Amino acid sequence: MTEKKPTPRYNIWSHTRQDDADEHKAHGFIENKTQSISGSTSHITKLDDLQTSMLLYGYGLPIETAIDGVCKIGNGQSAQCTTKSISSESVDLIYKKSSLGTSKPIYNKSHVGSTIALDLEEIGTFEGVITSQNKDGFQVAVDSSCQSQLGTRLADMADRRGIKHNVSIAAGPGVTRVEPTNKNCSFKDPAGILRKGIMVNLSQTDVLIRTTNIPSTPSIISFKGPRTYAAEVTSTFAIGFVAKFCNPIPASEFSKDIQFVDF
Repeated sequence: MTEKKPTPRYNIWSHTRQDDADEHKAHGFIENKTQSISGSTSHITKLDDLQTSMLLYGYGLPIETAIDGVCKIGNGQSAQCTTKSISSESVDLIYKKSSLGTSKPIYNKSHVGSTIALDLEEIGTFEGVITSQNKDGFQVAVDSSCQSQLGTRLADMADRRGIKHNVSIAAGPGVTRVEPTNKNCSFKDPAGILRKGIMVNLSQTDVLIRTTNIPSTPSIISFKGPRTYAAEVTSTFAIGFVAKFCNPIPASEFSKDIQFVDF
């Protein structure tokens, strides 16, 4: 009978510190892949399924899933909890019914704004701040020092669970993706309304945008850079979309310094 391997657990918070670099490597953190999607390098030449997940989760794509864990606030109170949804930026949790009898005192509106430590199965431990709370659960804003590694852990978990995304991003040996120096962008939606967004990265043929104003697919939008670029929205997801340029950006206009903000 094959021995079942234990679920990996990590301390995301402590391993973000520079003085933990050696131990960070020993625990198998995906340093090179994380750098390739977080802005440490300007060029991305290939995106496989896992890297696409890392890119999306690194920019706050939420997963609606139940992950058991323990939460602990600064005064020593703790409770068992389960996630409703989780992203690299925020976590929505509910108290486990079995823990309410002994841990209910953690429900206290005065805890809003307090630092909390979360230890979640498959993810590990990290810190955040309670932003809202009720008798059923609470919401946490993830500490900025933990967000990059949490995004990586979520991508790893999604890969293990076989969670796929209907997001097609141009990749391959002949495709260069850049992370723009100025990520702020504006675009006109199919109704001609000016919208705002963040350029995660782009190639000469497509662009990945984070925004709360998500156009329908398929539809045509337009960006204004050195000139106007029309693009077809090909994929959408909870926090953004991918658009394919109707005509590729000429090599003479394509660089990390390109800007889509001049309407």
